[in-house]
Amino acid sequence: MDDKYWSFDGDTYDTHATEEEAQAACEGGLDHFREDAAGGWSEDVTTIMWGRILGRCVETRRTGHHPDCRTSGGESDGCHDDCEVRTNEWDYISEYGLRREDGAEDKR
Repeated sequence: MDDKYWSFDGDTYDTHATEEEAQAACEGGLDHFREDAAGGWSEDVTTIMWGRILGRCVETRRTGHHPDCRTSGGESDGCHDDCEVRTNEWDYISEYGLRREDGAEDKR
């Protein structure tokens, strides 16, 4: 993903390649709130924001089902440590984690 910026226009979250695009999306959201402000500003106007993406959630591991781990009903028989109750409706199992975008070491 090449987008380095994010925006929330008060209604919709989006990602953008440039800070200018992110800010423009927020300006559009502000214009929408302005149009509806005749009876007073909505408190939600302060939810409009944009920023730089510092990290994101990414797929860290993908594994297939072990063929011996399925019973005739499609559930795991628990024969392997990493087996959980799984059905035939998935082709693989994924794991996700957080990754910093700047390549720096996570400080947690």
